[in-house]
Amino acid sequence: MYRYIYTSPSGAQFDLTSRHTSPIYLKRGGIKGLVGRTRESTVTSLLSPGQKVTSIQIEPMVGSITVWIRPDSEHPIEGLRQRWAQAFSTVATGTLTVIGPTLGALSARVRCVELPEPPEQNPGRRHIDEQTVQLVADDGLWWTSRLQSPPATSSAVDVEITNPGATTIHPRLWAGQGTTARVHLPSGRAVDLAVPDGEGYEHGRWLLMDTAESYAVVDSADALDEALWRSTRDGVVAESIPRGQSRTYRIERVSGAGEVRLEWQAGLLTPWI
Repeated sequence: MYRYIYTSPSGAQFDLTSRHTSPIYLKRGGIKGLVGRTRESTVTSLLSPGQKVTSIQIEPMVGSITVWIRPDSEHPIEGLRQRWAQAFSTVATGTLTVIGPTLGALSARVRCVELPEPPEQNPGRRHIDEQTVQLVADDGLWWTSRLQSPPATSSAVDVEITNPGATTIHPRLWAGQGTTARVHLPSGRAVDLAVPDGEGYEHGRWLLMDTAESYAVVDSADALDEALWRSTRDGVVAESIPRGQSRTYRIERVSGAGEVRLEWQAGLLTPWI
């Protein structure tokens, strides 16, 4: 059995699994699309059969969800309609999470293509509204929860990361307050992150080891720490994990008393496998 949970941009949560979990719930067969697609670039040669794939582009993922809105003594229809209408934005993303028996929880960051039209009364169930919301996930993927390595404290830790997904994994390095962390990349090169022991650093910092993120240093809320980023970025290089492959990193605490760890997540094309 699958569970379906939607979290709005403001944090309001809806368990859409069934009428037993929420007065707003998925109609049977109420999810259409929302499966990732790829576009391949290919080359052909007169001297070779077939074609060769030179690159793969993940396209935006589109689809819809249709829900039934069922009022009861505790949830009048007007309040349910308003709450559901306010749960979507054409700009800010909410999170649609599918929890399945094989892959566990996978989440897509979605926004609506256009604001939903007023709900229609279900003709077969005159006390239940029906509404369809058209969605797009701009990054085209379903993401695993963030996976974390065991912490490195008194001794170094080797971390093997396997990528089962459809896109490259870029790990990120965390160091606690007053701690200098070091990660040895698969090639053997080392990258350091030194977190000051001062006010505002109680929750440590993350180093995003991704060129697309400009090797940003962020806090626990993913807000940029510009001063630490500027002092760190010149010594950073990135080595990622291609899809279908594994890489081993070594993390260690160089100084300080805090923990050091790696974190990563994989992006898949579908949660229904």
